[in-house]
Amino acid sequence: SLVLSRWPDAVVDYKFTNRGGTQFPEGFAEDLRKQVDGMAKIHMTSEQETWMRGLGLFSDKYVDWFSKYRFDPKEVSIKQTGGDLDVSVHGLWKNTIYWEVPLMAAISELYYRKTGQGESPDWKEKLAAKLKKMDDAGVPVMEFGTRRRKSLDVQEEVIRQAKEHKNIIGTSNMYLAHKYGIPVKGTSAHEGPMAMQALVGADKSNSEWTRNWIEHYGNKLGIMLPDTLGTNVFLRSFDKDTAERLAGLRQDSGDPHAWMKLVMGHYQKLGIDPRNKMAIFSDSLNADKAIELHQAYKD
Repeated sequence: SLVLSRWPDAVVDYKFTNRGGTQFPEGFAEDLRKQVDGMAKIHMTSEQETWMRGLGLFSDKYVDWFSKYRFDPKEVSIKQTGGDLDVSVHGLWKNTIYWEVPLMAAISELYYRKTGQGESPDWKEKLAAKLKKMDDAGVPVMEFGTRRRKSLDVQEEVIRQAKEHKNIIGTSNMYLAHKYGIPVKGTSAHEGPMAMQALVGADKSNSEWTRNWIEHYGNKLGIMLPDTLGTNVFLRSFDKDTAERLAGLRQDSGDPHAWMKLVMGHYQKLGIDPRNKMAIFSDSLNADKAIELHQAYKD
């Protein structure tokens, strides 16, 4: 919505980075190509369009445009050399922005499928135990695991059980939010300040992205992700007016306790009580780590 509104003519390139050095099995690129080509048939239903309008997050103009949006597989290039996978996307930012999440999900799901890594027989019981453990500790869950999911079935089971345990406060997966009647939740992403580096320069990238985000969404989506260039750099332009207008920040790299000390100290320097702001943790979480962080900072 923001990109369509502010930068409708911007052209971008995305490239898949295999940070873990995963070796992909033979024929992976061909199978992924079939998945990508098949996405051209995907479209939003009239029921989903009505639901999306009722969220209060997007303008009617944007929903009108998005209801007609179709994936263009020609924007995606896929190559494989041995076990190395090369995936890139090129095109208008307003169109290609929608490739990132489904592409990452497809790569993840296809890898597990082709390497024969199925679920353990008791995976649902293990999931239930973890969710109950977090529920008993009062830990709220915001689910945004689409990009790295093992499968849609697994992700859907997470949401179904989390809703049953009543500790899920939302998901970034709009399909599942609609299906299970739970709130749509999310934060800003790394690609915003990354694009701003090309448009306005690195020194203004955080402030320009944050300013445009607030002007476009107001207080509807108030969580910023500050670590694209490092949280210290983000905080240089994170002034009192900006901080007061946002609900909080998201920790996605580094030591979470050091990050909290840094961010709380910055809020205090601005004359803002950190207890009135939200911290979202999303870096390599498991049930025990989530509980530890919640207990450390819930007050």
